[in-house]
Amino acid sequence: MKKIRRRGRKILSILLSMTMAAGMMLTGITPGTNEVKAASSLTSADFLKTNGTSIRKNYGNGEKVYLRGTNAGGWLVQENWMNPTNAPDQRTMMDTLANRFGTSTRDSLVAAYEDNYWTTQDFDNCAAMGMSVIRLPFTYMNLCDDNGNLKSNAWRRLDWFVSNCSSRGMYVILDMHGAFGSQNGMDHSGEVNDGKQLYYNQGNKNKTLNLWAKIAEHFKGNPAVAAYDILNEPGIKAAATYSLHWDFYNEIYKTIRSKDSNHIIIMESCWDADNLPRPSAYGWTNVAYEYHYYPWNYISNSSGQASYTAGKVRDIANHNYGVPTFVGEFTCFDQEDAWRNTMSTYNQQGWHWTTWAYKVTGNSSWGIYNHSPQSVDIYNDSADTIRKKWSSVGTDKGWVNSKIYNVVKSYLPGTVTPGDSGNSDNSGSSDNSDNSGNSGSSHGVTFYEHSNYGGWAVTLGEGWYTCSQIEAAGIRNDQITSVKVPAGYVVTLYEHDNYEGAQKVLTENTSLLSDFNDKTSSIRIVYSGSSAGTSYSTTKLSNGKYYIQSIANDKVVCAENGGSDPLMANRDSYSGAWETLFIENNNDGTVSLKAEANNKYVCAVLDEQNQLLPRSDSPSTWEKFQIYKIKDGEYGIRCVDNGKYVKADLDNGGKLVATSDSIAGAWEAFRIVKVKGSASVKPVVENGEYYFTSIANGGVVCAENGGSDPLIANRESCGGAWESIKIENNGDGTVSLKSSANGKYVCAVVDEQNQLLPRSSSASDWEKFEIVEIQNGEYALKARANNKYVKADLDNGGKLVASSDSVAGAWEAFKITKTGESSGLTYSGSEKKAEFYLDSDYNGTKVSLSAGKYDYNAMVSAGIKNDALSSVKVPDGYRVTLYNDAGFQGGAKVLLQDTSNLGGFNDKTSSIIIEKVERPNFNNADTYITSIANNKVVCAENGGNDTIVANRGSCGGAWETIQIVNNNDGTVSLRSAANGKYVCAIVDEHNQLVPRSGSIGTWEKFYAEKQSDGTYALKTYVDNYYVQADIDDATSGILHAYGASVGTWEKFLLEPASDKTEMPGQTDNPSVPETTVAPTTKSAETVPEGYTEATVNQWTPSGKWGCYFGNWSGTASGSYKWASDADYNIYVDKANKGSAWLVQGSYTDNVTNGHTYKVTVDVTASKACSIGIKEDLSNEKEPQVYTDIPAKGTRTLTGTYTVTNNQIKVMFELGQNVDAGTNINFKNIKIEDTTASTTKESTTPTTVAPTTKGTAVVTTTVAPTTAVEDDTIPAPIGLTYAGNETLPYYFAWQAPTSDIESYNVYVDGRLVATSNTAAPTTVAPTPDASTPDASTPDGTTTDTSTTAKPKATTKKVTKKVTKKASLKKTKITKKITKKLSSKKVKLTFKKVMGAKKYTVQVSKSKKFKKVLYKKTVKKKKVTLSSKKLKNKKKLYVRVKAVGAKKWSKVVKIKVKK
Repeated sequence: MKKIRRRGRKILSILLSMTMAAGMMLTGITPGTNEVKAASSLTSADFLKTNGTSIRKNYGNGEKVYLRGTNAGGWLVQENWMNPTNAPDQRTMMDTLANRFGTSTRDSLVAAYEDNYWTTQDFDNCAAMGMSVIRLPFTYMNLCDDNGNLKSNAWRRLDWFVSNCSSRGMYVILDMHGAFGSQNGMDHSGEVNDGKQLYYNQGNKNKTLNLWAKIAEHFKGNPAVAAYDILNEPGIKAAATYSLHWDFYNEIYKTIRSKDSNHIIIMESCWDADNLPRPSAYGWTNVAYEYHYYPWNYISNSSGQASYTAGKVRDIANHNYGVPTFVGEFTCFDQEDAWRNTMSTYNQQGWHWTTWAYKVTGNSSWGIYNHSPQSVDIYNDSADTIRKKWSSVGTDKGWVNSKIYNVVKSYLPGTVTPGDSGNSDNSGSSDNSDNSGNSGSSHGVTFYEHSNYGGWAVTLGEGWYTCSQIEAAGIRNDQITSVKVPAGYVVTLYEHDNYEGAQKVLTENTSLLSDFNDKTSSIRIVYSGSSAGTSYSTTKLSNGKYYIQSIANDKVVCAENGGSDPLMANRDSYSGAWETLFIENNNDGTVSLKAEANNKYVCAVLDEQNQLLPRSDSPSTWEKFQIYKIKDGEYGIRCVDNGKYVKADLDNGGKLVATSDSIAGAWEAFRIVKVKGSASVKPVVENGEYYFTSIANGGVVCAENGGSDPLIANRESCGGAWESIKIENNGDGTVSLKSSANGKYVCAVVDEQNQLLPRSSSASDWEKFEIVEIQNGEYALKARANNKYVKADLDNGGKLVASSDSVAGAWEAFKITKTGESSGLTYSGSEKKAEFYLDSDYNGTKVSLSAGKYDYNAMVSAGIKNDALSSVKVPDGYRVTLYNDAGFQGGAKVLLQDTSNLGGFNDKTSSIIIEKVERPNFNNADTYITSIANNKVVCAENGGNDTIVANRGSCGGAWETIQIVNNNDGTVSLRSAANGKYVCAIVDEHNQLVPRSGSIGTWEKFYAEKQSDGTYALKTYVDNYYVQADIDDATSGILHAYGASVGTWEKFLLEPASDKTEMPGQTDNPSVPETTVAPTTKSAETVPEGYTEATVNQWTPSGKWGCYFGNWSGTASGSYKWASDADYNIYVDKANKGSAWLVQGSYTDNVTNGHTYKVTVDVTASKACSIGIKEDLSNEKEPQVYTDIPAKGTRTLTGTYTVTNNQIKVMFELGQNVDAGTNINFKNIKIEDTTASTTKESTTPTTVAPTTKGTAVVTTTVAPTTAVEDDTIPAPIGLTYAGNETLPYYFAWQAPTSDIESYNVYVDGRLVATSNTAAPTTVAPTPDASTPDASTPDGTTTDTSTTAKPKATTKKVTKKVTKKASLKKTKITKKITKKLSSKKVKLTFKKVMGAKKYTVQVSKSKKFKKVLYKKTVKKKKVTLSSKKLKNKKKLYVRVKAVGAKKWSKVVKIKVKK
């Protein structure tokens, strides 16, 4: 189930119960239904296999079957929101009950639950509704012990379930909801953990594979088992993991196929179609793909859910995997209209589905049935109490949810008639004549076999119809010849199944389809009502340049703001490009409108406003319109996609919106006027004879073999007819290309290769291209046949193919030169290749690759094994980027030269990018750097003591002068003339550039990437971010290194300094020391000696200790040193601020089960940081306490835990403010059993070095103790932040003094005052000659000054102090909206008592895996402003009071277009 299911559904159940009518109590069979009689069990004739995108009986050769029903969730997999317990997961429940009562009693209690939760009556209820399938979730715990051994009664429950379904004509899908170690780490898998315990644990993988082998062997040949659903919602913490789980899918697939060659195997995506591979990539057959759809953002919004569902339909159609689609889990909450629309849509698509779920707790729309069992306390309830509660969980103790029951039942297919293997299709939608559940009109659209409405006739209502659905309705594939279209309907015929291929749009009766005769394989029908009693006919306007004028206000339509804003009817007259629209006639009878202002197609943006916006590069359904003639000179415009007419909304300034059901008046009427002298679209290139040169390799395009072979960019010059191409403008904005080699037109052959071949005698759509000017004489070619850009495929010798979605770079760029003239380009010849080696020093298996992107599958297919690279040879002029994860994700290593040993990146490569780059040689010259964003010169502010900022109007001298030094590895370094220091990219939360380093290390290196416009982009070597001039910054123009791609902010002009002065120590060829330096705020630090580098994304154990550095939501790396279990060190050399959980330590020890333990440990940090302590090694639980550790200071961390598994596992989490270069030392860890009243013997108190030098009079910190002779000073109850960081100790004790009999005051472990003193003493710290120097772990020495000791007596304290509550959680009180293009967000939240400041975070992820923007504020009403917030379609915000433990509820920002 969905990630937030654990808590979210329970809350939803309570909220929704307030709006739902109580169901009637069940006393047996559901009222109004008949008892289901047992049928003969399903037979071999009913055995299911896939056949294309359908599922059929008789091993795939019989009639179609639609698997539609529900999930038996909550039965074998207990989730506490479905059947209440206080167990966090099933694993904990099983272990706790076994530890308390023994395994035998535990098993008998679980059996009582399972015997009562699902009975034969539940099978009858499902069959009575008309279900054809039940999906059965189970975990390995139902079948095996922890070692993977089958239980003696392993198959009892599953066999019973399958048999009962079979006898009622229903199938079963066996769903492994929980694998060994958990496939996602979520509670619904039965085991909460970090989500990595399956994929990175070979033992758990082997046990899972072995279990699937046993399941397949057991159910082999059983016709009642529809399919094996091999892993539920796979992925680390239910996030997309792509090839990580695809590869494991393949292992399971092969394992099952070794035992069972016939059953369907289901692969799930978590969550959308892009998280599944093409089946052919792994050779999978007889498989189905499963999705789980939960419209969380539209819980109470039916229209929003409809849009959500439509998006899923497009997603599946776009990926077109060619296998059956199964929606294994979904709900529409309490929205009845949404339920109907969703199930109608699923049925129209021919999808299979099962609702989640059959039965849940409370009055909840999640369940078809509801019940209210008593919650079980697994820690305190007696065995008898648990047995009694679990014996009352049957459906007969609950009630039917009438609303959900009735609406779901109406869309179910009915149970299967066993033993019938004929060819009739009786198991599909219950009413094939109305595939959508809403005909839209009593007439509908009628389709005929022959012209003039002859032959067979079939009428369809509004809806989407795939090939299988039109066949089921009686329409034969590719046999429609004429159509009757009533007024108000728009019919789109598609050449191929699933709404693909060529299209033809009909709005009126058509007696002969002519060019579309016998070509229809799928259909879309939209009904928007009649045209107010008036029927207008479509009309055709010739291609050309027009302006449009509203009849309502007599204003000319304008592409406002150069096309960036919606079309508006607001101009007094036609004046130029902003008011110019090109009309292009499409082959299907529609037109597309192209704005001259930005050369984009006008799109009807179908959202809550339905505005018309010129934003699309090519026309699809949203960019297609029909022109209706109202009368001479007046026209109506209708959007094809939603069937609505365009109107000039005079209530909204004349904005054009597609919202009207008819042409009701002047608002829907327009004049469409041809611009004088625009008989055709102005050609970009005039007619004539030309040759094309690829920008990517400088090769001239040639009609190879005299035109018999495809075009290829491989000639050094234009030598004759083979390289000569005639350009012929077609007058519609396109050109055709005629090869002089054979006199044939170049055709974009639309197949699996999309090659360009001169083979056609005349020009049709396949021979038409659009020439798009990119810049400075460079052009792109766009094929009309498939709307793809032509590229010179350098991975294939330079062959021209029409396959690019956009102009991504040089591969899609060409020079078009008249024959006889020079292009100015030089052909690079055979492209050089990078060489990849299995072993270091260029040994082992070698694979050579050309420039290109190689994701995991492409890399493996090329012969490079995953995580197996050790050395690389990089040809001159190329850059190789290695990525730790598939999809070009995770850590990265950039190579510009041969590398004999990849070092820390050895055997870590999962995807590769090879790029041809220009390596500019700046000859170590002095330059001025000017930002393109604000046209300001870059300056080393304050003589180099501050950050570099682009804020100068001109080049004034040394402060603006930067020497660019070429390094041996192809990088450059920047040396400021202001102070002679090298510019360092500081990797922290700001990523600013500061000239502060005396030598060059990794942090002082940059890639200088020349852009096509002559500017340069600078990319950091250390973390691969582009330098940008942040003109939104408060001190406008500060240079930061956090650009992900190159835009205006990331471009700089590099010019020689006109006033070059020699810098201190400068020579013509300076010797640059090549040392790797990690900068800090003062000076560079190196990793301490004796430390071992930790492996990223893995726990690295040492004794009882371990450490973890992660890069899954940011980037972190470091090393560790284990002296003993009493002395452990972690060194952080890289960490992204703002990303929690990236650096972690752990301590594990064996203890007594059931006892409570107090854990204390002394932690010293070289830099200020925050460390949390908690009781397990997962990220599910929040730390009990976060403690701020001052720089070079020591604090004691304390936690108390009750042990349930004979081990205590303590995690130490470095919070969101850990700096690179921080060393953390853990000492004196103590684990005290507090179950029995034991007291430790006293020892000498530890002396703690103060955090800063004590030179001023300060207020002492009041810290209560339990006894003056106690050997430690634990973090006292009531210790909180005092709000003044200038004090040596900035914590205060805020416990109520009324609860205290007395207290003692300690500073640095010394008693300085007691409650017998009249008042807390202010003490000036003074040096103590007797105190030795305190050395910190990094070798520096700190001031050991201590405070003076006042005269006082002590008094033993025995009374406990009441703990003061921490700051409460705040709440965002108002809905948040912003425009897509805006950088501002207004936020209002609830004030928290006692809070002085608040932290606000914004992320693109609901789980805040990476923080996009954060800010500390004082007021409860704030406006956030940052460029990072612009043009982000999904944004989430949360707030937390500084000092509070919990964040507010995450709120989604509504982004308006």
